[in-house]
Amino acid sequence: MNVSKNLILGMIFCIVSQGFILQIQDVSDLSFTLSMIFQLLAYLIFQEVYFNLYVTIPLERQTVTREQLNYMAHFNEVTGLPNRRSLILHLRDCMHSAYSENRTVGLLVININRFKIINDSLGYQFGDQLLKTTGERIKQYRGGKIEVFSLDSDRYAVVLSEFVETKLLNRQVSEILQQFKEPLLLKDRELYLTPSAGISLYPFDGSSPEELLRNANTALHFAKDHGMDLNRYAVSMKREAQKSLQIEHDIRKGLKRGEFYLEYQPQIDLRTNEVVGVEALVRWQHPVKGTISPADFIPIAEESGLIVPLGEWVLQEACSQNRKWQQQYRPLSISVNLSIRQFQDVHLTDRIQRVLLDTGLDPTCLELEITESTMLDFDQGIDVLDRIKKLGVQISIDDFGTGYSSLHYLKKLPIDRLKIDQSFVRELMEDRSNKAIVSTITSMAKHLQLKVTAEGVENEEQLLFLQEQHCHEGQGYFFSKPLRSEDFETRFLKVAVYN
Repeated sequence: MNVSKNLILGMIFCIVSQGFILQIQDVSDLSFTLSMIFQLLAYLIFQEVYFNLYVTIPLERQTVTREQLNYMAHFNEVTGLPNRRSLILHLRDCMHSAYSENRTVGLLVININRFKIINDSLGYQFGDQLLKTTGERIKQYRGGKIEVFSLDSDRYAVVLSEFVETKLLNRQVSEILQQFKEPLLLKDRELYLTPSAGISLYPFDGSSPEELLRNANTALHFAKDHGMDLNRYAVSMKREAQKSLQIEHDIRKGLKRGEFYLEYQPQIDLRTNEVVGVEALVRWQHPVKGTISPADFIPIAEESGLIVPLGEWVLQEACSQNRKWQQQYRPLSISVNLSIRQFQDVHLTDRIQRVLLDTGLDPTCLELEITESTMLDFDQGIDVLDRIKKLGVQISIDDFGTGYSSLHYLKKLPIDRLKIDQSFVRELMEDRSNKAIVSTITSMAKHLQLKVTAEGVENEEQLLFLQEQHCHEGQGYFFSKPLRSEDFETRFLKVAVYN
């Protein structure tokens, strides 16, 4: 019988017992006896009601709460996968078994590149669904027994405990990462995700679950810093990680102290040999370490988010310098690279417009370069490009041919130029396939009414081939290395034609 029915029945017995009390003549009266019986029954029923309300039901609720707390303690709320706590426990068991059976345990940590950008630009609900779908995709691997776990934010851990040789491990890891090759379809959006991964092995890279995880994370960060898909842990990586942290710290100080400067590489019209444009390239003169290569600090700036203030400084400095040259010499187009983080910045167009107003540069004399991989979401990317185009700014796709662009998407992009990646130009005369690629890009650009610039031109043979393909402009060491502003001015702006 439930609580409400018991409560009603108890109240009835109380009323009946009060009715008998009114009839009592003396203690021996039957009414007195019946009254006592009904009061006793009411008392017992109320006791049961009290017990159910204040003891049984709270205990039941407490049991549910304990189950929920246990789930929260061992599973990720977003992905539904076991979490870091569960990973440590599972690793401990696997390592114990591996020790007694003289086996190896592999721990693979996978990170979704640029997830924060996706999350910030498309919303947390979209990001949560992406994390869940990605976890499910990794679990679909059928090439061997694996256990998949969710770590904080955008990282997954995969434990491989059933392999007998390194060759098998390498195959399994490669196949797991292959799960990311196909585009992810979420809410009518097509996303291309790229993973970075680090791996550590027991007993070689750690004697405890915590150490194994720490070293796998170190390998992961090394892979991201060096543009690698996968990296195996090595002791030297600890020093590399410390070095990266120091560089990040120095970038912050360098921005405040004015340690960065620009160099300019000319872009030559291949029909007239005239300098028609220039690309602005950021450089860093460290007060202690001297000149630091962009390859060493740009990835760290990108990862840390410092690329946004650095990129804004580059844009301001480049536009200001070009305006000075135009006032003194002639109109010239200047190209500035936009990083992925800058492209995803909701205030990007406002920043560009403010720089143009501050410097007085004609918007048509500014060209912003993005890479194919910058556009994680094509629909949103087109919207951003449309807003930039409304400012009057030119747009080009840098390193074309190395990313995901297809003709279907390319014809929709509001762009003005394709820049052929230097990897195709560098081996143009040695590799016939590169000739075919360059020829195809120039022909395609002609039909799409786009200009073409070839990067990495280093010799006359390459130049002649590019001219035969009616490539519009060239850029590379054959014409000039990047130069400081005063050297560029002396060599190219005081004369009208490159020679």
